[in-house]
Amino acid sequence: MKTFKGVSIIDTDCKKKEFIIGAPFLGDESREIEEVYVEDWHQYPLVIVKTSLGEQHFADVAFEMLYEE
Repeated sequence: MKTFKGVSIIDTDCKKKEFIIGAPFLGDESREIEEVYVEDWHQYPLVIVKTSLGEQHFADVAFEMLYEE
């Protein structure tokens, strides 16, 4: 059974970013990722990353759900 571990996106700057639960948020050791999920936002995907210091939203981006085997 696969276990959900996070989400990978291609952001508006055309760079791939991975948000893995328990990992630092974009390399910032003071912000640990606690939760990641995708919602339907006005017919566009909205990736929400909750960290120990708040939330970050990424709207209308290409995304991929990441799983561990």
